[in-house]
Amino acid sequence: MTIRITELEDISERERMRAANLEKTKNKLTIDIKELQVEVDNLSNANAELARRAKAAEQLAAELQHRNDELIIEVNNLSSANSQLAADNMRLKGQVNDLSDKNNNLDRENRQLSEQLKETKNALRDANRRLTDLEALRSQLEAERDNLAAALHDAEEALRDTEQKYQSAQTALSHLRSEMEQRLREKDDELESLRRELRTFPP
Repeated sequence: MTIRITELEDISERERMRAANLEKTKNKLTIDIKELQVEVDNLSNANAELARRAKAAEQLAAELQHRNDELIIEVNNLSSANSQLAADNMRLKGQVNDLSDKNNNLDRENRQLSEQLKETKNALRDANRRLTDLEALRSQLEAERDNLAAALHDAEEALRDTEQKYQSAQTALSHLRSEMEQRLREKDDELESLRRELRTFPP
């Protein structure tokens, strides 16, 4: 009987050591879970920031597109005005031949119209230059938007992978805790049974 008790005590000690090791493993898993949670939070924050920047880039692209449309209309209007001014210039030149007595007035008016035409052409060149710059900026923003969308996709993939690791760690920890508690209960029951048997023997 003493040998049996010694064996059971040895078994109990080994199980306690195993339980202690399991507790250490549980603590390590708990730390790993906390670290994974921090990583999940960081990825969530990065994901939200990327989404915000992507939305801002889309809004800016829409505004630039609207301004681009307005500039195209302005260019068309300036082109029409330019054509009209050119037609007026030709008409005035024809009237100079017919109305020599008004030559000075018509010549002055012609110079004024020529200056207006020059200013209009300059304005048209400036508008075309601004349009080119805006188109280049739009292309740059579209490329940045695409890069942000790709980064957002990568962040979402990383977040899903981290969440899966977190769930796996939680499941392993729960299983380990259940196994440890079950073994401790079994050993406690065995020790209690042994104590009851010992009490049946006379002193």
